[in-house]
Amino acid sequence: MISFDTPERVVAYGAGEVLVEAVETARELGFNVSVVTAPRQANADIEGEPMVDLLRSRGIETVVTEDVTQNSRVNELVGAHTVGLSFGAAWIFDDDLINAHDGKIVNFHGSRLPQDRGGGGFSWRILRDDPLGYSQAHLITPTIDTGEILITNEYRFPESCTTPAEYATYANKQETEIVTELLEGIVDGRTFETTSQPEYLSSYWPRLSTEEHGYLDWEWSLEEIVQFIRAFSDPYEGAKTFVNGTEVRLKQCESFQGDGTFHSFQTGVLYRKDDQRGYIATPDGSLIVESIVDEDGTDMLPTIALGDRFYTPTEQLEQAKKTRVYFTPKGMRREEY
Repeated sequence: MISFDTPERVVAYGAGEVLVEAVETARELGFNVSVVTAPRQANADIEGEPMVDLLRSRGIETVVTEDVTQNSRVNELVGAHTVGLSFGAAWIFDDDLINAHDGKIVNFHGSRLPQDRGGGGFSWRILRDDPLGYSQAHLITPTIDTGEILITNEYRFPESCTTPAEYATYANKQETEIVTELLEGIVDGRTFETTSQPEYLSSYWPRLSTEEHGYLDWEWSLEEIVQFIRAFSDPYEGAKTFVNGTEVRLKQCESFQGDGTFHSFQTGVLYRKDDQRGYIATPDGSLIVESIVDEDGTDMLPTIALGDRFYTPTEQLEQAKKTRVYFTPKGMRREEY
């Protein structure tokens, strides 16, 4: 069990719409509020403007720093009566900062723990066709996503959610609810029951990058192709493949069985199109795609002829599998195996 002894300040670490909602709720409940964010997160688009500008326009102190442990202003803000809230924070918090908060930095995790530790957001969930949603609040430790759980909200995504953006919009509403529950509980002096994470159930998924990992393999089943395209759709650029030597991005897709199945050698062939969509053959049926654009966002469907084939070179597919990405406070770092 854990309780929060009349904290005076809330420091929110990270970025995002839920963070913005959280700091407004904290202010309404009477807390002094500050935000600490990383350079790569400061300009996240919130309500049509950079997050740092939005927060400062509302009178919320916002500290932008690469190193959260060495920033003098952060050190001034944090104390035993300061609750930390983490929303996709870009740093791994060390023992010194956690102890400065009296061990009370709470992270909000948008998937089930300990089964879904790590990154990759909703893309991994879409690839697994996992319709269950989890918003969880857990204590932060120096090891990623391992701390004791304070609050869990389990729900189911509606069938209308097909892209990471749609999953995120729905999940943000659920996560905001447990943020409010936590803050109101702190004000009311609530003691929170904590649950340890069973390590034997744990799994970890690495970060994804559309630039590095978004190449579509046409040898997958039709179901897997649809899942992959959706997993890299909005807010991302789309799954990548080639046609007529040009790299294109695919979004807004569905499977279709009305034209039957096709031989494997027909895979990737555009066999029908109209002004809004293209029909592409696979052994399991048809892939209908409504968005086919080049890297500049130009609609490519009018220029692709019937009979042209979509394909992805083996080199790109292999490169995607041997590349891992990490997101640092400054931006993305890639490593090749």
